[in-house]
Amino acid sequence: MTSSVDLPEAVRQLQLRRAFKGHSPGIEKCMVITSEAKLAIADDDVLKHSVIVPFETEDKCCYIYNPKETEVVLLQIDNKLIANRPGGIADCAVFNTVLFCLVEFKTNAEGNTDEAIKATYRKAAEQLKTTLQLFVNKEKAIGIDFLNTVETECHIIVNQIFPRSRTAEQTLQLEFAGETATLFSFEDFIEF
Repeated sequence: MTSSVDLPEAVRQLQLRRAFKGHSPGIEKCMVITSEAKLAIADDDVLKHSVIVPFETEDKCCYIYNPKETEVVLLQIDNKLIANRPGGIADCAVFNTVLFCLVEFKTNAEGNTDEAIKATYRKAAEQLKTTLQLFVNKEKAIGIDFLNTVETECHIIVNQIFPRSRTAEQTLQLEFAGETATLFSFEDFIEF
């Protein structure tokens, strides 16, 4: 068993082991800790959860810039910490003691019509909202005000060839921020 002293500072700050007590596997088995200046995260088709991939990977990933080389945690959520959640859940979280980012990969989505593009965006937004609310509730249950402890962002990552709809993106960003007080981004990078 990992002692709380061995856990990353960001995990200790949010008391995530306590918040997710009883989950199997335990939260410490769903984390990858790094202090690399540049890395990329992708959804692995074989493992069915998010992993760190070479930064040079050109598509279907979220690029992480960590110029101060601070400790950053990749928390593998979908199909690792939480499996088979009805309605879906965000793929992962990437965070440190200041910034907590939820990431949903929609890299295999096809946007043949404007309605298909909007449906992909709506599905991702719902998964991110559900996951954000899950963390808010888990943290509240142990006395932590999640949204006032860390800055939060939610990111949807689509394939580079996915047709984009800037109008739909802007509309969804405004709705999401209004409902959650959290930034909703279509950018494929996060900077710590």
